[in-house]
Amino acid sequence: MLAGANMKAMSDPQNPSPGPGWWLASDGRWYPPESAPQPQAAPTPQPQAAYAAQPQGAPAWQPPPQPAPRKSGKGCLIALAIVGAIGAVIVVLIAFAIYKFADTVEDVADGITVGDVECPTADEVSDIIGYDVELAASGSIIVASGCNYTSTGDTAGVSIVSGSGLIAEEVFADLETEAQSNNATVSDIDAGDDGKAFGSDMRSAAAAKDDGNIVQVDIFSEGTQPIGDKKDEAEEILEQFLDLND
Repeated sequence: MLAGANMKAMSDPQNPSPGPGWWLASDGRWYPPESAPQPQAAPTPQPQAAYAAQPQGAPAWQPPPQPAPRKSGKGCLIALAIVGAIGAVIVVLIAFAIYKFADTVEDVADGITVGDVECPTADEVSDIIGYDVELAASGSIIVASGCNYTSTGDTAGVSIVSGSGLIAEEVFADLETEAQSNNATVSDIDAGDDGKAFGSDMRSAAAAKDDGNIVQVDIFSEGTQPIGDKKDEAEEILEQFLDLND
């Protein structure tokens, strides 16, 4: 435009330029240099979007799945080691228990103290009840603080149990129940304190309190054959036990 304006000014002597820098506008007038229009800067290009626009209804972009971390076998090895250690301890404890049990059986067979009580020997019990008995070679030979004897021919067995006097009432109640189930009657005896006993063909028992404890003796058939009323024998074994542990 400026070039055209200058050319017009040079070619039109009737409308000369007022001075240097003046410019001729399209309206045919001259304007001072400070009012000349500034050239427009080129537009700045817009950055492209990082991701193309998703079409309508298309699923959103998701990052690719990451592979699952590999499991280490270290935890399993530690667990196996712990289980193995616990198993070894259990084996040692069982072995020790078996050793003590065997040692206890030998002591009881000789009539030596078992736990907190002293038991009659197998020979003494055999003489009283009239049947040959021996110390039961099983885990149930020691019941609480007591002794258990069994016959060699499934005839008669004997059990002696000593416990806290706090359960005396329960023991006497059980004695009444056992007597009723064997069609027998409980009667008072002289052994110990508040001694009671009953006798029947299959089972006889005696119990008494003594020095804060309650002791019960049972004589029973180990088979199906009756062994006769052993009430007096149960009372005798009870008295002998109380004397041994007086």
